[in-house]
Amino acid sequence: MTIPRLRLRYFSAMLVIAAFLPLFGSGVAVSLKTPTADKGLYLQPSTANERTACVRTMDWLAPGLEGDDCAEAIARFLHTDFDVYGLRRFEFLDVSTPQRTRSPLMRTPRRYTIATCSVAVGILSDFTELLPGEAPRRLQKSDVASFQEIYESLRRIALTCLTEGRAGWEAVGKDLSLGVFIWAKDSHMDHTLFNRPGALISSPLGLNSTARLDTSASSTS
Repeated sequence: MTIPRLRLRYFSAMLVIAAFLPLFGSGVAVSLKTPTADKGLYLQPSTANERTACVRTMDWLAPGLEGDDCAEAIARFLHTDFDVYGLRRFEFLDVSTPQRTRSPLMRTPRRYTIATCSVAVGILSDFTELLPGEAPRRLQKSDVASFQEIYESLRRIALTCLTEGRAGWEAVGKDLSLGVFIWAKDSHMDHTLFNRPGALISSPLGLNSTARLDTSASSTS
């Protein structure tokens, strides 16, 4: 039995309201103060997945990040991909990487933006330097995961990091080689992932598209 699309959209809307209610109307703004001793890393393993890293450096937070915008960006993710694909597992990879599994393809990087906030999904090996909280390890150039797993990571990042005025990220996927990120739109990290040579810009396309997905909306205040 299939669930009607309208019901799925209602369900995803309820997920946002239930999971991110603390962010809506909270006025939570991310601090742009430069950290010192902790080098910008902020971990709360008691309340989050052990891979959840909260970050408070300018590279992730400038020019500014608002919790309300991130709640809406996550709602955009739910509407754009979660409603459509849910529990289905895909091999996430960028346009230059050959497929290595029989799972259906899903191109990266992917981005869902509202005003000051970017929610992003990308392959960790695309970064030339270790991310905050990441130990040196072997990374795959693609990974298999579902949008349900990505949503669960976003929920942890939002409730652990955004509520404390921080950006954050997690590794997901079978090989923990896929990154899920919440950071400031137009931040250094946003440009690092999405302005790489060969990274294409597109509107939402089909599963086998060779272009990245980038859904954006400006503030409607």
